[in-house]
Amino acid sequence: MTTDRLATDDATMAHLARWLHDDLDSLAMPPALVERVAREVSRTSERRIPGSLLRRRGAALGGSEARPSASRLLYLVPVVAMTVLAIVIGARWVTIGSGGPATGGGVLLVASGSPAPTVVDGSPPTKAATDPSPTVVSAPSPSASAMPAPTRPPRHVALPYPDGCGAYALSPARCAYITRWAAEQVGLDQADDVTFELLGDPGCPDDPDCVVARISQFIVRVQVTNVDGATGEASVFCGFSGWSSYLCTEQPVIEPHSPTMLGGYGDSRVCRRSSRRPCATPVPTIRPRAAAAAVPLRIDTLSIPIDRVGRYEVVVGEATLPNGILSKATFSVADRVPSELLVTREGVWLSLESLDGGNSFDNIYEHGWRPGTERVQVMLTFEVESFTPGATLEVKDLTVR
Repeated sequence: MTTDRLATDDATMAHLARWLHDDLDSLAMPPALVERVAREVSRTSERRIPGSLLRRRGAALGGSEARPSASRLLYLVPVVAMTVLAIVIGARWVTIGSGGPATGGGVLLVASGSPAPTVVDGSPPTKAATDPSPTVVSAPSPSASAMPAPTRPPRHVALPYPDGCGAYALSPARCAYITRWAAEQVGLDQADDVTFELLGDPGCPDDPDCVVARISQFIVRVQVTNVDGATGEASVFCGFSGWSSYLCTEQPVIEPHSPTMLGGYGDSRVCRRSSRRPCATPVPTIRPRAAAAAVPLRIDTLSIPIDRVGRYEVVVGEATLPNGILSKATFSVADRVPSELLVTREGVWLSLESLDGGNSFDNIYEHGWRPGTERVQVMLTFEVESFTPGATLEVKDLTVR
């Protein structure tokens, strides 16, 4: 099958370039990058678009199915702008390179029983059973102090740890965290007498001022050597969601998550009208009788004491859903940048478990509809990497219905 195509004219692309140039200025991007993006947009005048799509667009605007005017092609502007915005955000933040952040192992370990969380305007929750913690080891909590701009040496020059941390704008606490992470990545975290050296961007030539074209930001490269001479390297790269990792920022943000907060709970997979990829069956609506029997869970304030490192599973209560349909599951973290608490970059998750044998709450189509109501247990899960004595995680405005 062939698809007829239509090319936009030079005037349209010139207008798009000017519009995009003005919009990029509002993003506070470097002038050189603004000019580069504008030139790339205006350079190619032959932007080919499926003719069938343009005809549908023209018909929707009340026009003919013939060649649409340049003004009708401007619906491409938001698409181009959003693409550029995604690249800009990615250039500032990350997925961590070389294996991601360590999720095991703690920074400060405290042995004691886990006190029960405190609930305001809600029933007292209980905490799932967990293994007892070892005794105190000690380690610094995340530092909120600002670091000066780095003066980096050429990439091949190895700086000793911890003296070289300042050259990469790393506080002592964060630098220690990164070196422990690097040792875990290369499998030398259990070795004795391990030494660390800090190096520059592995993809950069021997020019300290070079810039590598990528959508992530280089932080530091760590070379790990044990007493037997075994070595390994791990590099930290940060991009989208890097703000939630101590590898990427001195003040990591605690991100709240839930099935409905992710934005895809009601999505269905891409399908075709065939038996190989059937489309999802629409979920029936909530029946009035089930809606009347439903019991939502609402907690205004929840204080969770932190007394150990490791994984926490805190049961906060129960809710009854009409016909098993989850409409809302939301909450917020009162202090998203705490100085006395460090959790993993996965943040805090609100999860639901059916008490009536229902499917998991990953997607509304997978969970499905059921007659009557469905009881669910609501739980908050997160993993603590370090904390100071007396630290708490404050949750507020929790709603499940």
